[in-house]
Amino acid sequence: MTNVPVLYRALNCEAAVKCHLMGKLWFRSLKYFRGIEGPGRDPSEGVGSYRVQGVEHRDVSDESPIFPAFILCFSELKLAKFGKFFLEVRHPNDLAERVKSQFPDRTEVKWHRVQYGKREVLDSVPSTAEHWDRKHYTKPACFAEEQEWRLVVFLPPPLRLLNDTLKLHVGNLQGILRLGLDP
Repeated sequence: MTNVPVLYRALNCEAAVKCHLMGKLWFRSLKYFRGIEGPGRDPSEGVGSYRVQGVEHRDVSDESPIFPAFILCFSELKLAKFGKFFLEVRHPNDLAERVKSQFPDRTEVKWHRVQYGKREVLDSVPSTAEHWDRKHYTKPACFAEEQEWRLVVFLPPPLRLLNDTLKLHVGNLQGILRLGLDP
């Protein structure tokens, strides 16, 4: 598994904290995050489109994803702009294993650190792998202070959700998640 540091998740209310500790997790689509309001809004979230030498390259799955990613966001920092309560994850791989245990065998559940440098205009056409990373794990440099990590779920074909939220109950997480103190 990926070497993931201690991470934090900011939440706005006690009810959300309780749900997380009880293992009731909501993974959201990239399209969902593209549409939210507030400090985390990134209009390029999940968008793979770009321009090279004046030619528009449109990602065919921007609006109807073929292999949708469902993510739960964390940070290396306690970011008060996302909530006044903080959950600490000291052993992130334990959380990933717990989540993976709730899905069919071919489901991918992985941690990814977000890279910051996504631009609309590129010097050359990215490789397939670079395009995939750009769409799923890259944000513009203006979000670099977030130091975001994503716990990502890719359902195996033919499983597919048509909504923007994957609700999962993984059981009590009080040994994996810990309520943290204000920053």
